[in-house]
Formats: sequence, C-alpha cells, structure tokens
Amino acid sequence: MDFLGDVLRTGFQLLFMAVFLGGMAILFLIPVVLVVYTFMDIFNRDDIAVGKLLWSLVVLLVPFAGLGIYWLARPAGEQAPATTMSMHRATTAPEGEAPPVGDAPAVGDAGAAPRRAA
Repeated sequence: MDFLGDVLRTGFQLLFMAVFLGGMAILFLIPVVLVVYTFMDIFNRDDIAVGKLLWSLVVLLVPFAGLGIYWLARPAGEQAPATTMSMHRATTAPEGEAPPVGDAPAVGDAGAAPRRAA
C-alpha cells in the first residue's frame, strides 16, 4: 500500500504543479497581450501624433493604471489598430494628379466595368 500511496501523491503533486504553472503562465500572458495591443493602438493612431511618446511612457512606467487610463481616456470608435495592411486602393486620384486610365479594373473593384480614356 505504501507504493500506491507514493504513486498517487506524486501524481497529485504533478497535477497541482501543472495547473499552478499553467495558471501562472496565463496570468503572466494576459497583461503582456494587453500591453502589446495597447502599444499597437497607440502607434497606429494618427490623431495622437505628439502624445505617442507620453502615452508610451505612462503605459510603461505605471503599467496597470496606465492601461486603464489610456483605454478610458481614448476617444471611442475613431480608429482601431491595423493588424494587416489595407489592400484597398484609393478611388480618387491625389490632388494634382490625373485619375488612372486603362482597360483593367482597379484593385479591389471586382466586377467593375473597365475604365475608358476621356
């Protein structure tokens, strides 16, 4: 019976260590993911050009309070972090340039009629 008790105790200890270490890993990863996502949001926004350094310092120096302050003070719904590059092409030409001319449809204009020269 002594052998079975040792096996069960070792099994429970290993299970406890696995659950404990897994929980600690999750508790460590959540703040890291939040900080990375916050930095993505800070550096992908165009409306806080000068404030990027200040918000970065707040988030780095006072991590949990800085995250909360940033997400509460952030203007809602203006711009989300860009996780992929946009594949859409502008439909109008920049100022001073002629619009594109040609028979091929523009990228992103699937099914659009070909453009004709004026």
